[in-house]
Amino acid sequence: MPPSVPTALTTTYVSDSQIHLAWNASVDNIGVYRYRIYRNGLAYNYSTAASYIDTNLQAGTAYTYTVTAIDLGGIESSQSYTVTATTAGIAAPAVVAVGGETMTVTSNPSPTDTIASSPSAPITNPFTKKKKGRNRIL
Repeated sequence: MPPSVPTALTTTYVSDSQIHLAWNASVDNIGVYRYRIYRNGLAYNYSTAASYIDTNLQAGTAYTYTVTAIDLGGIESSQSYTVTATTAGIAAPAVVAVGGETMTVTSNPSPTDTIASSPSAPITNPFTKKKKGRNRIL
């Protein structure tokens, strides 16, 4: 007989790099050995307590969790209800390489942001045609 399903899964703390989880302990006729933590649908880690701290997370990112209980015989319960939490802060900027140019792209640029490229080669407008020392927009 499997352990009871962990109930009341909740987040107790969320920062830019950590999510703390807690739930009601499961019961089993031979004893609960540990809990399996699922993150974003995949088995991720274990806890011997009815709580877990997920660390080294990316800021501004949503994570979904469920938990199962495993008894001393290795039998696993069904998964708990899902809880989703989003870490604080803005997600790290993505670095995109296009045609030999590298650009940093942020998810929330301000109107005054500039785009820097590396190496420091000029970015040319393909719709500009040079004619007699002047640029002309086509």
